[in-house]
Amino acid sequence: MKLTLHILTLALFLGSVFRASAQDKAVLATNPPSVAPKEVALRTQGSAGIYYQENKDISVARNQRIVLFKNESGWGNISASFISNGKTLIKPRMISINLFIAAKDRIYVDDRSLELAADGKNIYKGNSQLSDGRTNGREIYSSLKFEVSLKDFKKLAKAKKIGLKVGPTQFELTNEITGGFRDLVGLIEGK
Repeated sequence: MKLTLHILTLALFLGSVFRASAQDKAVLATNPPSVAPKEVALRTQGSAGIYYQENKDISVARNQRIVLFKNESGWGNISASFISNGKTLIKPRMISINLFIAAKDRIYVDDRSLELAADGKNIYKGNSQLSDGRTNGREIYSSLKFEVSLKDFKKLAKAKKIGLKVGPTQFELTNEITGGFRDLVGLIEGK
């Protein structure tokens, strides 16, 4: 009986160890982020622009960050971007959606599940990629990234309401604050 109890206890212990080691636990950096590369504005439209980085010979098209929230527990923003080689803007197939969230705990670093909807219609459901995680000892910074098709991004740009769920937190963006998405579509379409 005691031997069976010891074997059961050992099995439960080993099972929890294997489960814990299988999870993707992000390691946070404590050093400052690298210096942003020098950019030259090629073209702007509203709050979006195309910026050339000579050292990499790429052009980055992006909108200005849109505020998701700002309160005593932290702050966050969302933006969209894509990259073309050289100084020529090439119509992208995919658009990167970038989230930057500062929080008092690791919640957005450890739970990167994400749902995105335009006017109630699902656009994306899955996990975002942690492109950078840092801490200054008081706040934890999460840079999250995922991609949507250009067709779906255009739906976001036209939507009256965008629903976004990051980890356990839900956000709602209204048409009044998502003009940067429409400006980025205008750059892509040449309007």
